[in-house]
Amino acid sequence: MLVNDWMSSPVITVDVQENMHRAVDLMTEHKIGMLPVLENGKLVGIVTDRDLKQAAPSSVAVFEISQILYHLTRVKMESIMTRNPITVRPDLTIEEAADVLRSNNISGCPVLDKQGDLAGIITKNDIFRALTSVIGMPGRGLQMGFMVEDRPGSIKEVTDVIRSFGARLVSIVSSYEKAPEGFRYLHVRTFNIGGIFAIPFSRWPSEASYPRQYEKTMLTKDGMAIFLRPIKPEDGALLVKFFNTLSPETIFFRFLSHLKTLPSEWVEHFTQIDYDREVAMIAVEQSDAEERILGVCRIMRSSGSTRGEAAVVVGDQWQGRGIGSLLLKECLRIAKELGMRTVWGLFDAENKKALRLAGKFGFAPKTHPELGTTELEMSLK
Repeated sequence: MLVNDWMSSPVITVDVQENMHRAVDLMTEHKIGMLPVLENGKLVGIVTDRDLKQAAPSSVAVFEISQILYHLTRVKMESIMTRNPITVRPDLTIEEAADVLRSNNISGCPVLDKQGDLAGIITKNDIFRALTSVIGMPGRGLQMGFMVEDRPGSIKEVTDVIRSFGARLVSIVSSYEKAPEGFRYLHVRTFNIGGIFAIPFSRWPSEASYPRQYEKTMLTKDGMAIFLRPIKPEDGALLVKFFNTLSPETIFFRFLSHLKTLPSEWVEHFTQIDYDREVAMIAVEQSDAEERILGVCRIMRSSGSTRGEAAVVVGDQWQGRGIGSLLLKECLRIAKELGMRTVWGLFDAENKKALRLAGKFGFAPKTHPELGTTELEMSLK
């Protein structure tokens, strides 16, 4: 999309010798906040509603109406305009024009053609119109967001699933902004999506089903305040960041495998849970910038089963503060509330911290020397 397709044209302009009164009238009549200033048909400056306000008589001073009108007719554009304004070409893309406005902290600028003549004006509102058009708004449809692996074919895999349910694609937008290394964010807008709701939503929890009653603030052994809450589908990026902070030993103790990265399908599995039969709690540190995961505990079970499998992991720098105990205690309480009767877990025999933690809660150990693992189990009755 080019500036030429979205700029406002023809442009309302004002001559360099015109007065403030005329400029105020033009802005009021046409509901605009910016006027290119011309001299002999050529652009020499620009004046904005802010310029007019700054040049107007002070609001705290006492003037007669006649004095104000006299002032407005005496002040010429050449004395208040910004000379040599920033401009763009009609053949620039909308993205390039948006970057010009953003980097210069301006709300709009004139568009000059190859001959230097005024061809139009592009403003933030024009950029917004272009943005809403390219993403399929305003109009019908549903936007879905995904975090996908940054590899060839990952976007096609998502769109093929959407198309398989008869949905039509309106727009596809991807971004690396704030995405974990090796991933990108994908936003797909679709319509005719009735069939896609045949997908089981047991792994697509809605905000309405989110168990907010399990959220709570607690203190660690050393008095640090942490926030415990159920994991959400949108926590994928936070979970990947948390995984990337773990030491190789902690990763092995949690997954019984030497993982280098957290596969995207695992991220989806760990964050999109059925709140009615599974428990997945995270301990987070909250700041003005963003949340940071300190630890995760989960108890998962198959449909119809009363036996859940537990796993807990705490970031290396947060271990020893009782975070694992707080998470496990909450998860066991919720698991019992959800109807689980037995909880078990499989741990590496060298994972002494996890074994001690489980022992505190009454888990009975069963060793498997040939496998180098210890199976722990407890009853919730």
